[in-house]
Amino acid sequence: MKWLLFLLLPTALLAQEKTDVLFNRFYAQSIEKLREIYTVRNAAFICQPGNAGTNYQQEVKDYIRAFKAKAPEVGVLFYSVSPDTMRIWLGTLQQWRYAETKIKASKLADVEYQLRTALGVESLAATRAPLAKTGDEATLRSSIKKNSIPKPASVQKAIQDATALLLPAAIADGLKGLSHLFIIPEYNIGQFPFHVLQPYGNNSYLVDSLSWSFVPHLCNFEAFAMENAMKMGKPNQLKANNPLVVGNPAYSQEAPFYLPDLPGAAAEASLVGNALETTSLLQASANISTVKQLAPKADLLYFATHGHFDNSKMLDGSFLAFAPDSSSATGLLSARDIQQMKLKAELAILSACQTGFGKVFAGGFHGIGRAFYKAGVNFSVISLWSVNDAATKELMIRYLVKLMSPDYFYPARQLQEAIQAVKKKYPEPANWAAFSVFGFTY
Repeated sequence: MKWLLFLLLPTALLAQEKTDVLFNRFYAQSIEKLREIYTVRNAAFICQPGNAGTNYQQEVKDYIRAFKAKAPEVGVLFYSVSPDTMRIWLGTLQQWRYAETKIKASKLADVEYQLRTALGVESLAATRAPLAKTGDEATLRSSIKKNSIPKPASVQKAIQDATALLLPAAIADGLKGLSHLFIIPEYNIGQFPFHVLQPYGNNSYLVDSLSWSFVPHLCNFEAFAMENAMKMGKPNQLKANNPLVVGNPAYSQEAPFYLPDLPGAAAEASLVGNALETTSLLQASANISTVKQLAPKADLLYFATHGHFDNSKMLDGSFLAFAPDSSSATGLLSARDIQQMKLKAELAILSACQTGFGKVFAGGFHGIGRAFYKAGVNFSVISLWSVNDAATKELMIRYLVKLMSPDYFYPARQLQEAIQAVKKKYPEPANWAAFSVFGFTY
């Protein structure tokens, strides 16, 4: 694949009036794009558009103010993608910044692919990810490994190119002094590993300076802010009285996928269960009926298992894998089944590959992470690729320990701190950049 050339237009801080007009227009369009996603998925859409004169920019500022004393450290990054232009806004209490990039929407996938390939994450799937049973397993995995050899472009070059596209200078300059960033992505931008971007003019990563989370939208924020007024802008911590922890189920031989054993996931879930003083469901005890029975009652969901996204069958073909039983010979819980559940857990940690992927639409992507959000879970920790067992186990245990200590911007700040610690031992970005938080933080 030839390397993509994209043009960054000269940008500068726009006059406040022009910024208002542009942001309001394109954010209103974004709401309608999201409506299309929900309509396609046959799900209720609670994000109501404002009137013709609605000042969405002011609403964003009001949302930022809900973080009280921490508000000056909060930024909102909004991407709007049209057929030939990507527009970016960075809003803080102090100012708004704007940048335009001339790039075809279809080419954004090329940039994502080049970064993933340079990081070497595609080859990780060769030994760990679920594979459709279209041939001999060993042959299929060998073929994936052979065809996922990194391109000549270096990791550093791929990161620099992705950074220049997603965080150009006019935007990057506004990140200084921020502690948390809410990212509202369109198209495939929510599938980029923002942790590895380097916008500060040196070799430091974004994760070295701030935490961030992908958010589905910023409409109806007043209801969210009012409902969580006692938490927003304050240190928060994990309080799990009835957690559900699952690790390395006894995978079905009848599933239409090869699902390799994940001993590291079993060890990970056991450690998590011990820390939470609960019994982890492993092997045959982690069957799909038990999970479906216990999940609606749990206040924390922790799944260390196989995840898979199917771009053609989408919600019906995408799944988390559990042990089979009399109700399901495959043990596969589809994303559609997940989004139709009524869950009360505040946090779902999906220590499984491809839970951060989805079918790409103009307004963003729809996959397993958004399915949990629709089911009632405020935050989902999702993964963009398969990470090796040792790195995943250490990252998630550190994350759990961090979650138990109060901190701001819960639960994204705790993930940032866990990553900062783990990357000292596992410096390769592929080992720590896969996980992100989907949902509003406090």
